[in-house]
Amino acid sequence: NGDKYAGEYKVGFPWNGALTNKDGNIMSKWVNGE
Repeated sequence: NGDKYAGEYKVGFPWNGALTNKDGNIMSKWVNGE
């Protein structure tokens, strides 16, 4: 499950596990139970 949606933007999980939008802003965290 390597991708999610954030607003209108399809975003992916980079190596650090942060969910980012197309501008590279962190939307949420999914690692370490956050």
